[in-house]
Amino acid sequence: MIEVIKNVPSLLVFWDYDYNNYLNISTTRVTSRQQVRWLFPNCQHNWEASVYQTYLQSQKTKDFCPCCQSGKILVKDKNSILTV
Repeated sequence: MIEVIKNVPSLLVFWDYDYNNYLNISTTRVTSRQQVRWLFPNCQHNWEASVYQTYLQSQKTKDFCPCCQSGKILVKDKNSILTV
């Protein structure tokens, strides 16, 4: 049986509830190719990726933030991705 987002704690940690309010986590499957927003709780970086792609990453490692993986600490309005 294919799981839904609601049943995968490793995805719920990164789910951007404010931005993705149009999508139901109780019915959306982890195999969905739907592009959604994710929010990394450690650095507050958000990015867009498919549910399935993020699900696969979350199964490999707990810390897979694209921002944190770059090795930089980003500060909003100083050296954030959007500012740079």
